[in-house]
Amino acid sequence: MQAVTEANEQASTPMDYDLQAFTTWLDGRQFRKEEIVKFLDWASKNRSASTAARYKASIKAAIRKQQGFKMTYGANFLLDDFFREIKIPKPEARITEAKLLSEDERRIIRKSSGEKTKMLLQALYESGARVSEIINLKISECETIRGITYCNILGKGKKRRTVYLKGRTYQKIRRLYASKVYLFESQSGKPISRYTAHTLLCRAGKKIGRRLHPHMIRHSRATDLLNKGEPLPSVAAYLGHSSPEITARFYLHGLPKASNILRNVD
Repeated sequence: MQAVTEANEQASTPMDYDLQAFTTWLDGRQFRKEEIVKFLDWASKNRSASTAARYKASIKAAIRKQQGFKMTYGANFLLDDFFREIKIPKPEARITEAKLLSEDERRIIRKSSGEKTKMLLQALYESGARVSEIINLKISECETIRGITYCNILGKGKKRRTVYLKGRTYQKIRRLYASKVYLFESQSGKPISRYTAHTLLCRAGKKIGRRLHPHMIRHSRATDLLNKGEPLPSVAAYLGHSSPEITARFYLHGLPKASNILRNVD
C-alpha cells in the first residue's frame, strides 16, 4: 500500500510511526487484508491495548486517505465493517503494579543498557513526560538554573507546561546525542523518532524479562510522586492532565500491593 510505504520512508506523525511499525512487521510481505488481521492480533498480544487500538485506527485512516474521493458509499461501509470485525482488547484504566517499573528494575536497566538508552529512560522518568513530548523538546526550550533544567514542553491540546530534569542529566544527553536543536537528536539533525525510542526501551526491557514501553515509565513516575506524598493537584499539573480527577482515576485505586496479598502463601 502506497500510504504505508511513504510513511515508512519519512515518519513524522503518530500515524506515520504506526504505519512504519506495520511495514516493519510485514518484512517485505505483500500488503493484504489477511496481514492486517494478523498484525493487529500480534499487536494485541505484544503491545498495550491502547497502542494496538491506535495501530488499527492508523491503518484504517491510511487506507481511506489513499482512496480519497474515489471511495463509494458502499466501499466506505465495507471498510468500516472490516475493521469493526477486528476486536482489540479494551485498555485497563487503572494502573496496577504490573504496569509499573520498580526502582530495582530501573537500576538494573541503567547498569545493563547503553548510555543513550539509559539517558532516555532517565529523562522520561525525571520529567514524567510523554515520549512524544520529550523527543520533540528543543534546546531553546530548556534553561538550567542552580542544577535544575526547566523544560517548557508542548503537550496534548497544544498546551505548554514545565517539567524538570537534573542539570547533569540534561548536559549528558546533549553530549551523547550531539544535540544542537533537539535534546534527543538524530544524526540528520531531526528529533529521534518515537519508533526509535520504543525500540531502545523494548530492548532494555528484555534485560529484566519485561515488555517495557515509554508510558510505563511515566506511570511509574506518577505513582512514585503520589506515594511520596506529593499533592494530587500538583502531580496532575506536572503530568499535564486536564484535571486531578483524571489522575485519581488512573492512580488512586486503593489496591494493595501484590507482594502483601501473596505473603506467606505456600
